[in-house]
Amino acid sequence: MTAWNRKIPNGKYIVNLHFAETSDSVSASGQRLFSVVVQDKPIKNLDVFNESGGLRQAMIKSFPVKIGNGKLSILFRPSGKNVPEINGIEIIPTGDADNIKSRLASRGERGRSPGARVAAGSVVSLQDPLGNTWEADSGFDAGQVVDRGPIIIEHTDFPSLYRTEHFGMSSWRKPFPNGKYAVVLHFCETWDGITAASPRVFHVSVQGQPLRDLDILKESGGLRRPLVKTFHVVVTTGQVEILFERTSMNVPEINGIEITPER
Repeated sequence: MTAWNRKIPNGKYIVNLHFAETSDSVSASGQRLFSVVVQDKPIKNLDVFNESGGLRQAMIKSFPVKIGNGKLSILFRPSGKNVPEINGIEIIPTGDADNIKSRLASRGERGRSPGARVAAGSVVSLQDPLGNTWEADSGFDAGQVVDRGPIIIEHTDFPSLYRTEHFGMSSWRKPFPNGKYAVVLHFCETWDGITAASPRVFHVSVQGQPLRDLDILKESGGLRRPLVKTFHVVVTTGQVEILFERTSMNVPEINGIEITPER
């Protein structure tokens, strides 16, 4: 493609572009290079394979933009011999929770939850680059927490989320009104004791949806690289339940839980 355009009410937004290199013909850095321009904000020579850490690794690029002409434009230009690719486009009005509440109320949806964000292992609340507040660690049944300090976390503009973790737990629960939600789990392997030869493998279940044999190190491409898993769920019992199950290869760990309502 060369462009994507959509009519958008004037205002301020965050535009998240979702990428993952999934073509087996791309096996090394530099084999797919292209440029992206979001509302006149450019990224030149984007190399998804290199920045994400390899094949089938997800990455997100965020752009704060201001719409003044009622239209959002995204341009794509090849920089090398291959062509541009993209997996998803997400447009979020800035203001988050308060604005979400007011928008839902204006639609007659006062009963819907604005969602929740939890920074696993953190003893204080955090604020991400979009201005969203992540509450301190809560909702876990057991386990322990750890703070790794100011370590470098790759491929993210929110490294503080991945510097703390909750590990060794068996579940997380939180009350939510019945409805549809996106549950996003944030992982990052930050313990030097985990290697390819001695991995951490565990199972996760979100509202009954299983994720078996999760190996963060393998899927993220290495230490200190975030991995994000998304589940689309329906709540019918008034709570979201996440179960963690250890295997013979170490205990579960998690860095963040993000839940947002879906229509």
